[in-house]
This record gives sequence, C-alpha cells and structure tokens, in this order.
Amino acid sequence: MSDTPLALSIVVSFGEQDSPDLLQRTLQAIVAQEGRGEKFFARVSVWFCGGPSAIMKELSRESSMRAVKVVESSASFLCDLPRSLELLEGRTTGTGSYVVMVRCGVFLKPRCLAFLLDEIDSDETGVFTACGFRLFPHDRVSSPLTELKKRVHFEFYSESRPGRAVHVFTPDFCCLGRPVLKKIAEKHHQDFDVSSFPHIWCSFVITCHLGLPIWKMKMREHLDISALPPLSSSPVDSTVCDSAAFDNFYQMSYDSDWPKGVAVVHYDREKLDSGLANRESCGEIWARGFAGVNMLSEPASRLDFRAAVSCGVRVIRVGAVGGAEDLMYLVDPRSTSETQDRAHLLKVLPRLRRSLTEIGSHGLKAIVTIVDMPGCPFFSMPDDAPMLFWERKELRLRATKLWGLIAQNLVDLRHLIMGYDLINEPFNPEDREISFVEETPVSHVDTLNNFYSDTVNEIRLYDRDTAIIINPSRYAMPTAMNTLKPISDPYIKYGVHCYFPPPLTLRRNTSLQYPGIVSVFSDCNYPKKVTVDRESLRRIFVDNVVSWQEEHNVPSHQILVAEFGICREIPGAQEYLKDLVEIFAEFGWSWLLFSFRDEEWDALDYELGPHKANMLHRSNCDMFKSIAAHFR
Repeated sequence: MSDTPLALSIVVSFGEQDSPDLLQRTLQAIVAQEGRGEKFFARVSVWFCGGPSAIMKELSRESSMRAVKVVESSASFLCDLPRSLELLEGRTTGTGSYVVMVRCGVFLKPRCLAFLLDEIDSDETGVFTACGFRLFPHDRVSSPLTELKKRVHFEFYSESRPGRAVHVFTPDFCCLGRPVLKKIAEKHHQDFDVSSFPHIWCSFVITCHLGLPIWKMKMREHLDISALPPLSSSPVDSTVCDSAAFDNFYQMSYDSDWPKGVAVVHYDREKLDSGLANRESCGEIWARGFAGVNMLSEPASRLDFRAAVSCGVRVIRVGAVGGAEDLMYLVDPRSTSETQDRAHLLKVLPRLRRSLTEIGSHGLKAIVTIVDMPGCPFFSMPDDAPMLFWERKELRLRATKLWGLIAQNLVDLRHLIMGYDLINEPFNPEDREISFVEETPVSHVDTLNNFYSDTVNEIRLYDRDTAIIINPSRYAMPTAMNTLKPISDPYIKYGVHCYFPPPLTLRRNTSLQYPGIVSVFSDCNYPKKVTVDRESLRRIFVDNVVSWQEEHNVPSHQILVAEFGICREIPGAQEYLKDLVEIFAEFGWSWLLFSFRDEEWDALDYELGPHKANMLHRSNCDMFKSIAAHFR
C-alpha cells in the first residue's frame, strides 16, 4: 500500500427505524478510528432517508460531529448514484478514493478502517463487503422473488465467514472504489424501478457487466453489531420489494447469464434440456468402469445436474462436498441413543429420497457417503476433542444400525444408488499426529475392520447386492491400504482418496509446483523432502493398492478412487490431474473427481481455471476440458 494517505467517504445510512442515539454511537465509533492522518483520512456523511427532523439538532450538540455532512434524500445512497456521487464531490481528495457504506447501528471497532484498507491494498476496482450472497438461477417455475424468500436459491455468507467471492454485496458494511461506483452510475435501468433492491442491481452490474469480483471479508473481529438483529440474511428480507419489477430485473439478469458461470451457457443447451434415460444398471456400470465427480446432492439449480450430464458424467458421489456438510442432516448431533437416531433419520429420509430421485431423473446414479456418525463426529469436531467412536462399541453399533435403516428405507431406489460409502475418510487419533510419509498406525485397525464387517451384514439384511464401499483409515490414503481387510462379498468395493502430497494439493503452500519437491514437515528447521512426479505417484499406487489387490485376489472393478484433486492454481495442476487419470486407466479403476461446483471450496472447482482470483466465473476452460474428456 502507498504511504500517501488514502481518502475515504464514509456514508452512514439513517432511516425512520433508527434512533438519533444509535446514529450518535455509530458516528462516534467512526470518528474514533485510529489511523486518521496516517494511512487514510475520512469524510463522514449521514444519508438521511426520512426520520425525525430533529436529527440536525442532535448532531450539532456534539462538537466532534460538526464536520459530519447530512444529506437529506428520499432514496437510499445506491438508488440514484449520479446524484449521490455529485453530493459527495469535494468531500474526498487525495491518492485513492473509496466509499464505505455503513448501516446505522453497525459500530466500527478500533482499527477497523485500517484493517479494511490493508485488505483493499489500493485496489480501486475492488468491492469488499462484510456479508454477501451466492445466487443460483432456478427453472422459472415460479416468481423469482418467491424463490428468494423461500431461501432456496441463494446462500447467505455472514460477517463471520472467511474471505471469498460472492454475487451480491449488502450495504450493512461495504467498500467500493469510486471508479466502480462511477461505472455503475453510467448504467441505466429505465425498464424497472430498482429502489427496493439497489444493492442487487449494483452487484449485477459489477459482476456481470464490469466483470469484477465482490470480495467477502471476515469482519467479525472488527465490527460490533450487538445493537442490531443479525446482518441482512436475505436479499429481500429488509425491503418491501415490488414483485413485478424484481421479476422483470431477474428475467433480464438470467438472460445475461447472471450469476456468471451458473447458467452454464458454455454447454450444449440441447443436452442440458433433454436429460438422459437411466437405462444402465448399477452392476453394468461397475463392470465397465466409470469416471465421474463428487458434487452436492441438492444443488440450488438443476442446471448443475444437467451440466454434469452434458459433460459425460453418469455417476456422482454425494455427501462429501459443501464443506463436508452435504448430508449431515442425516445425523442429529444431539441424539444420545439408537432410538433417537432412528426417529431423526425417519424424519429426514424423505429429503434424501427426493434428492436421489432428482439425481436419477437426469440420468445420473449416486454413491452416498456420510462424513459424521451418530455420537461420533469426524469432521465437525474440534481438533482436541476425544474420538469416542474408537473407544465405545455402542457408538459403532448405532452407526451400523443407522446404515441398516438407510438401506431398508431406500431399497426401492436401489436402481439409482451406485453404492453406500460407509465412512468418508475415516481417521483415528494417531492418524492426526503423523506426517503423510510415516507408517500407518495399527492400534485401531481391527476396530475399523470389525465395524465394516458388522455394517455390511446389517445392510445385507435389507439389500443383497447394492455396492458397499469401505476405505482404509488415515483419511483413506493409498498408503494405508494394507490395513484394510477384504470382506467376502462380491459387491464390496474398496476406496482410496488421493491428495498426495497434502502440502501440494490442499492449498497449504501455493509456492509449490508439479512436478516438484515437497517438504514433509513444513514447520521443521530441517524438513525431509520428497520428489513428486508421475513416476512417484504411480509407485505409491503400485506399492500399496496394486500389491494389496494381488495379495488378496481383488479384481480392478472393485477398486474406486472416490476422491482426488489438486488446487487449481498450483503450477502444473492440469498435468497432475492428467497423470493421475492415466494411472487409474492403466490399472482399470473407476474414479470420481473432487469436485464439481463446490460452493464452499473453490480450490478444486476446475471450471474456474488456474487463477485463484477467479472464484465465480466458470467456463469450459482447458483445465476442466482436459479431465472432462475422460468422464463416462
């Protein structure tokens, strides 16, 4: 950032619902910000939309507020940007020029603005917001406004969520460069009145017409919102929105492919609309082998399923995407008994049935996996929490009974279910404490194998031939394959996941590259290093998976690489994926890429391409096409 102070225009919105006292406290927190005359200088305005006229007198009583300019207007700051910017002219000079919008009652903590400017880093084309939304188009079966109010076709990211790109900013606390606001002001919207959804209109212009990202910042430590209800949790909750105007706007934005990358214009529309008959049986697909993807079971738009089909995908794995929270509704963390597990599962199973039916209607079949188990969270637990699943047999029995109940109640949908993946990436306490090149601990090996055996027997009481997938411990790493005990059942499949080595693939160190050298212990003064290239990857599979197959006479159609991937911005990522796919083909294994359109983790969303800054605009880029060519 430049040493020259940056100029900020801080606009505090004040409306009829706000009190003068709340405004005074909001302004005092702004004026008290450290950094004035150093990194920035600020000019504060109150945007006065109605309310008691006594506000002028209230402001004049506080000497520190006399420099605050009050702008009386019948509309919000964003509704008439040409006039709004004209009124601010002369209030901001200097190097850099930004407008910060603050909702009355959002109190800035000390050094909030200094933190904001560190995040901006002199980027006048950026838009930064404390909370925002991801939007998903629907199939226009009802009013868009109705769909948004149902909270089905958008996802809210509050001030507590980490930085990411969003489609819509909210004006509770956000910062826009003046050049961006001027470009928005140049756009006309004469066909409809946007006064009740100006931030959605502005966001549309920013991301669709200007092609700029809206960055969501993590502001929890820098904002005090205790005087308010939670920051806006819907694009339309806090306004009285004209339904006809909004429908008109949404129609236009939908036709413009906004939100960008979700309407998938780069795929064959005919294929997207026609669907695919679900003619092949699950057994036939396992026998011929398949290559598919991990994706959400409930994408907000069916366009995601259609897009997967249009790429050649026939099998998807659900449950592990979305921050590993996709199917967590199947398990109630408050449950303390098998009876409670059963009652909860029977209540939520209709939701899973609807998802599987929807998946099947597009010609897809699904592998179902669960991340957490009854009474024994794997992924959602704190790092220092005891892992009671390995110590208490009653917890494992509850998990076994849960899978049996799932199979019993989905038996009529067996033609849509490629398999039950019993535990996504099982790991025990010792697995958390070793590096990726050390020997796999064996203290809980028998416990895991016995759980698998018991659960397979339970499922077979209701379902004789649906595939059941079991994974080795240590997060299903190939190097732990020798700990997995085969089960005498022709429909058992053995799964592994490949993110080897984790420092390279999981966005822990983006200075690495493939092929290249990776440190085993990144925090060690004298780290051991390993070479990672095609031959080293192939050797891992030969020494661990292929040798295990040969020892136990397991055919290749029973091996599944259920997850694999690499951060898209790593130099050589495309070559890494290509090498793995060719290795899997050499050994005759089925595989499932991680992932397809994961709204929680952009790192392995290959339609976004190799540039980390792109978190929204999907396309049929070279990186994605290179692996999509293998889907079947």
